[in-house]
Amino acid sequence: MTALLAIGNPVLPVSYELSLDIIPSKTNFKGFSRIGLRQTGDSFETFELHCKDIVILSACLKGSGIDQDLKIQYDKEAQTCSFTSPNKLSLGEGGILELTYIGRINAIKTHRDTTAGVFQTNFMDERTGTSDNYLLATHCQPTYARAIFPCLDEPSVKATFQVQIKTSEKFKVVSNAAHLSSESLENDLKLVKFKTTPPMVTSLFGFAVGDLDFITTEATSTISNKPIPINAYSPWDIVNAAFALDTIQKYLPLVEKFFGKPYPLDKLDFVLLPFLTDMAMENFGMITIQTGHLLIPPSVLADLETRQQVMQLIVHELVHQWMGNYISFDSWEHLWFNEAFATWCACYVLEKHGDLPNYWTSQAYLLQQTEEALLKDAHVQTPSIFKASQKALGATETQNLFDPHSYAKGIVLLRSMQLCVGENYFNSSLQKIFQDSSFTERSIKPIDIFVKMGQLLNSENVARYFSSWCRTPGAPIVSVTMTEDTTTLVQSRLLDEEAEIKDVPYYVPLFIKLANGELDTSNVLLTDRSLSLDYSIALCNHDGQGYYRVSYDSKACYNRMNMLLSTGGLSEMDLVKIFVDLSHYIGDFKYQRHVHLAGLCQLLRHLAGNKVDLQKYPKYWRGLSQGLEILQTIQMAIGTYGTPAKQFAKYHDTIVKPLVKKISWPQGVFSENYRHYEVKVMSQVMFLAQEMPEVCSLCKKYFKHILQGPTHSIPVEIVGSTLAVVSRNSTSVKQYKSVLELVKSCKGIVHHISSLEGSADKMAVTLQNFAITNMGFSIDAVLINKLLNFVDTNIDSTSIELALFGLAYNAKLHPKGVADSNIQIRDVVRDWFNRHFDAWAHKSLKPGYASAERMKKSLSNISLVVFQMFVDSPEQVDAFALMKQSKFGKELGVYELWQLVKHNEMSKMKIYQDILGF
Repeated sequence: MTALLAIGNPVLPVSYELSLDIIPSKTNFKGFSRIGLRQTGDSFETFELHCKDIVILSACLKGSGIDQDLKIQYDKEAQTCSFTSPNKLSLGEGGILELTYIGRINAIKTHRDTTAGVFQTNFMDERTGTSDNYLLATHCQPTYARAIFPCLDEPSVKATFQVQIKTSEKFKVVSNAAHLSSESLENDLKLVKFKTTPPMVTSLFGFAVGDLDFITTEATSTISNKPIPINAYSPWDIVNAAFALDTIQKYLPLVEKFFGKPYPLDKLDFVLLPFLTDMAMENFGMITIQTGHLLIPPSVLADLETRQQVMQLIVHELVHQWMGNYISFDSWEHLWFNEAFATWCACYVLEKHGDLPNYWTSQAYLLQQTEEALLKDAHVQTPSIFKASQKALGATETQNLFDPHSYAKGIVLLRSMQLCVGENYFNSSLQKIFQDSSFTERSIKPIDIFVKMGQLLNSENVARYFSSWCRTPGAPIVSVTMTEDTTTLVQSRLLDEEAEIKDVPYYVPLFIKLANGELDTSNVLLTDRSLSLDYSIALCNHDGQGYYRVSYDSKACYNRMNMLLSTGGLSEMDLVKIFVDLSHYIGDFKYQRHVHLAGLCQLLRHLAGNKVDLQKYPKYWRGLSQGLEILQTIQMAIGTYGTPAKQFAKYHDTIVKPLVKKISWPQGVFSENYRHYEVKVMSQVMFLAQEMPEVCSLCKKYFKHILQGPTHSIPVEIVGSTLAVVSRNSTSVKQYKSVLELVKSCKGIVHHISSLEGSADKMAVTLQNFAITNMGFSIDAVLINKLLNFVDTNIDSTSIELALFGLAYNAKLHPKGVADSNIQIRDVVRDWFNRHFDAWAHKSLKPGYASAERMKKSLSNISLVVFQMFVDSPEQVDAFALMKQSKFGKELGVYELWQLVKHNEMSKMKIYQDILGF
């Protein structure tokens, strides 16, 4: 944005009539514009418009008793031009500014070129094989309209547009509004006139001219019952836009029905462009999108995820025709809301009509989007939405206007607000807002919508909710303590580190599930620091639809959850969210408490026991898998900092062993009836139960299928754990070599594995990574030394340190076949590491050695693995690190690496003291 503010100008545009001469092969275009002006104050001599890369040939202001040529002066830095009259002017009822000018056509040749203002590219005609086809288009967001015509190029100003374009007779011409007329001219030219648009901001103006093919259909308005012509234009392969056109035809009436307002124009075009910097642009009535996002052949559209992505993009742009275009916002600082609303609404409408089933409880939404946003908001440095949006005020490119975190957070806040208010109330009040002309005649602020919605719903909390979440940084954590008949909820700010901050309460949508499995309608919003209830609850944040974490701080909470687990009363996402939140407390020095560890075990033991029928309630496999991930993390901590055999027994005997007995293990080939998360739980349990004879016996059978088939007989999720168990129980060189052969090559077995993706070479690499990561679990001294010799022989191979993973996992176990019972596996690894370090170091520092850099990386990674084995007895590494630093200097960074490991791991040791003592 420039320093020009619309409110400071003595005149405001109310209409633009544009006449443009466009020849794509030329570098310039001619323009004539008639700008309708409205006076905003006293009489004036000078006013300004935005203007960039435009040469104005003449300027004349006309009105009642006025016919005045104006003096023109440019300010290139501010991207403005001023118009000055020798006399004071007063427009009365209004005036017309007539301008003739010349503008620039920007040539676009690669995806690195910015598409701004008027831009053109030429491309090959597939019929003639010559590159003499042309396509010219526009991109005005955020401040590029000023390069097409002098204007007040700000989102706070709305005006109508009427355009006519003179160009080659052979070209298709498209703009915001429908065609009004087309007239043939001399020299194979034509003049195409378009209807007048509704009031809109300059960033939504657009047109396209060139060699375009098109396909057409029409939709019927659900409100006016009128037909709405729909066209898709493309420079090539227009037949591949058929799915996109069908989607537009289906969803334009459905989005119209959602808003309860007829589509604001009398046609809709999608223009597909080879180059477009922002991928897609929601120009009013003429949406532009990069060709690759909608020109998709049927073979690719056979993939469900691809079809859903295409539909999400299309419906997102359709939503903008109402929210963002018909209702527009007065500053670029609100772009986050504009985009978040379009995505939220698109997903809502798609889910409602069956094309995005269960989206709001999907992994894509809750774990990949919402959870990622929560993780970022836990950082004290993450600003509020309001503060983050302020950077847009001085930005001149879209990428600088848009804050991805505010966008992701905004989607969650809209979803939780809709649920908290109630879908019917929320949707109906939104429809009433679109009936209110005061929201469409001028640009507004997002808060205006929610103030009005609150008035319609007779609730001040609607606007307060929105304002609270926009202005308060971070996200809350809600702590729940409970007795048999009371519940206390206390909120605080979620932070990943200690910080001196003002802890302002959030407006937290509670989504409480009661003991009877129903949702609480009495207390839906936590607006204060705490809330006391005279009844017990089952959980907060049902289905994870609120933007916060929950900490259950009393045993009674977990008792209530277990009661509902037994009857199937928790949803799939309820259980997943409970474990996801626990995973962020356990291992976090700031939040971890004894009750979290006890609660984790209480839930896992109940799921492992006979009171929860996992075949009857298969929805719990996913949550169980999430809980077992935490248990695996605890086992890793015990292996690193504790006494493995003794400390893990309590988890093993009460959770792992019962699960081994409970799971219906396939004795041979896996059928397609097994669910993804059921198979994942099998894999986790196999890994946790490596020493159990029944698991060892199963894995021998699975390993045979990995090696010998038949085709697709073993799911990929099982492979890693199978190899780990086989390795763990290997006692002979023959058994060791059977896994080693897979490290060398897996091409012959890729088709034995189901759910592997990619080319044969890519699948083989995936299996090789499984093999190298799981080949080192044996505790047999002979096989350990075989493995260490393999690493030494292949020391300059990429990711060779992965072979040490199993040894690190078993670091404190005693190797079999060693006379000294005090020797641990890590001692064997350290002796090997000390013996070979100098040779590796010399090799990595050898001048001219081709693999020197790869050797340095391997040496650093191996050092890291070995050092981590001794964090609880650092004296065994201190002298070594100092000596090697002295001998080889800082180029290898041995001492610095050890100091870093000590610092990080010592902090972790303190965190896990509660786990080790639990």
